[in-house]
Amino acid sequence: MRVGICYTILSAENKMIIDAAKRRGEQLEKIVDADSVLEVSFGAKPGLDVLLQRSVSYSRSLYLTYYYERAG
Repeated sequence: MRVGICYTILSAENKMIIDAAKRRGEQLEKIVDADSVLEVSFGAKPGLDVLLQRSVSYSRSLYLTYYYERAG
């Protein structure tokens, strides 16, 4: 399973989530919300099974969640 974690800062809680995913052998994709550049067209799918939204910013969280939800 491919798991994505979208975060603003790498807090202790986020580190624990990342470590737990690695222990379980999950493929983990780290997404920093401030560095995200989103494609306008939905031609390319991100290929994630699960996205954990851990952003501090409400607006970034809202838009990134909407983007990945629409992309599949």
